[in-house]
Amino acid sequence: MELLKMQKPHQVRIGEAFVYFVTFLLLMFLPQYMPFSQYFLNTMNRLKILYLASILMLSIVSCTSPIQPAFDEKLLLKTWYFDFTKTALFSDSNKESYLADGQPLPPARGRTGMTFGANGKYTYIGIAPADGPLLFDGSWAWTGEKTILVKREAKAYQGASWAAEETKYEILSLSATELVLRRLP
Repeated sequence: MELLKMQKPHQVRIGEAFVYFVTFLLLMFLPQYMPFSQYFLNTMNRLKILYLASILMLSIVSCTSPIQPAFDEKLLLKTWYFDFTKTALFSDSNKESYLADGQPLPPARGRTGMTFGANGKYTYIGIAPADGPLLFDGSWAWTGEKTILVKREAKAYQGASWAAEETKYEILSLSATELVLRRLP
C-alpha cells in the first residue's frame, strides 16, 4: 500500500495495464497448449469475452481526463480558520465559512481550522483540552469539479481520543481570503 501512495496515478495505471496484458496472454494461448476438457475450453472462451469487455471498460475509464477543479487549487493551498460569526448567518446548517490565515477573526478561546497542502497533505486544527491548537494529520483529494474528500486520522492526546473521520465537502466559493464549504452526506 505504501508503494501505491508513492507512485503517481499514471504509474499505477501502467502497472495495472501490464497485469491485464499478461493475464490476457495467458487466457489466449495457455488452453491451446494444455490438454483440457471441452467444458473447460468453453469456459475459457467465455472468460476471454468477459476479460475483453473489462479491458474495454478499463481503457475507456483510464482515457477520461482527470478531474479539472472549478476553482484555482493554489487559492486552496493555505491555512483556513473557522469563522463562527459568518457561519451562524447561513440558513443551511451544513455550510461553513473559513477565513485565510492572517485575516481578522473575532476573539475565541480556541479556534478550529484546516490546512490544505500540496500533494494531498491535510492538517486539521482542533482545540486541545487547554484551548490551544491540536493538530491532526490527514489527506485530501478532489472528487469532483467542486467537491473534495478530507480524511483525518485518529488521535489520542492527554487521555482524550478522537476517531478517524472522513468528510466530503462541496466548495461553494473560494477566494484569496474566504472559503465557504457545504458538508455533504
